[in-house]
Amino acid sequence: QQQQQQQLAYIIRFVWIVYTVALVAEFVVMCGYWKFIYEVNGLRLHSLYPHLFIGFILLFDGNVVGRIPLRCKHILWFYVYAALYLIWSLIFAYWKLGKNHDGVIYTVMDWNKNPKLASIVVAILAFVAAPLSFFFCWLCSLWSKGCTFDGGRRLYKEVHMPDVTASFDEEIVPFDANSLK
Repeated sequence: QQQQQQQLAYIIRFVWIVYTVALVAEFVVMCGYWKFIYEVNGLRLHSLYPHLFIGFILLFDGNVVGRIPLRCKHILWFYVYAALYLIWSLIFAYWKLGKNHDGVIYTVMDWNKNPKLASIVVAILAFVAAPLSFFFCWLCSLWSKGCTFDGGRRLYKEVHMPDVTASFDEEIVPFDANSLK
């Protein structure tokens, strides 16, 4: 029983970390796209979904549907992901991979033709956009109906309806998500 609960705790923590990495990465991509890549002359729906809507869909899914709490320590996993992505983009550029064999993933991250601009973009995204994105997502998670915040502890809420005509009644369940550490 206890071993099964401990295994479950590892799985839950893994999901929390993956959610945090995906959410922050999506908002960083969103910031990068709208700041560095978007051209004002044409707004198309196929650009809105991957570069605007998906971030808010992830935020809604994690906060309201999945009730996944964001922990400040999980941002370190985002930086592990970002470092791996940076290494991949350098390998991609060095070996000139890609459809056109030019080594360019995004034009603003062209390590071969303009490494200074690529470095500046990466620095802005890593040290400005990422912390601000995480902070925004963290604040949204505090206002989530699925979790409460009481100065460092999060408790899941169970929402039930006593009868068909009554409104929703929220009751705090004695399950402390912090005990999963």
